[in-house]
Amino acid sequence: MTGQPPLTIDLAPLPDDALVYDIVYAPRITPLLAAAEARGLETVDGLEMLVGQAALAFELFFGAPAPREYDAELRALLTA
Repeated sequence: MTGQPPLTIDLAPLPDDALVYDIVYAPRITPLLAAAEARGLETVDGLEMLVGQAALAFELFFGAPAPREYDAELRALLTA
């Protein structure tokens, strides 16, 4: 989504314990996530979905569960 216009959403109606999840992973911190973080809301970035899709693809390809204990290392590689 890099280079695309930002998604403008009014976060004011959300409760203080809301979670904002943006499935966009490039850029990792989108304007939506930045606005949610500025308001103190919990956020989840698009890399979470991308890593989850990779785990499912691993399982489909190899016929075995993905080694999810390496998710943090995969995220680090994707952001390096």
